[in-house]
Amino acid sequence: MKESDDPYWRLRECPTPPDEICACTDSPPFLLFQTFGRNPIHCLVCNREVAPERAGISRGLADKLANWHSFRSAFETLWLDSGEFEDWARDQLTDPSSPSNVRGLAVVRELNSYRSAYMLWFQDNTADDFQPLTVCPVCHIALRSQGRVAVCDACRIAVSD
Repeated sequence: MKESDDPYWRLRECPTPPDEICACTDSPPFLLFQTFGRNPIHCLVCNREVAPERAGISRGLADKLANWHSFRSAFETLWLDSGEFEDWARDQLTDPSSPSNVRGLAVVRELNSYRSAYMLWFQDNTADDFQPLTVCPVCHIALRSQGRVAVCDACRIAVSD
């Protein structure tokens, strides 16, 4: 199959191993986060990748997801580099008004029209004073526990416990 024939080509690994693909039989919520692979759509329950064709998303949304994923990975790469841009990148990743988070939340809202979806919020758990978030970083309402994450249903944000 040629790239032009596959609306999801920008979200595919070459290929993703079967044991890393969601096999949940129901329709658990999506969890969007930056990965080293190409597909940012994961299952909130098993944390494995959700194949884009299983999600049933449009070509346009697939492109938006791929664009956001590429954009977001630049910030996470700078943070992981631990160099001169680490603090700046962390600030961008944790600021609700940063372009990375604004774009990510917009994509999650669109993805939410296909199935309940959340964006995993960046937390720097390497900091000496790390405390997991208990309130939404956007609206400041208490987060609700949902399995292995806590979520804000209003803002479509999830945080790791």
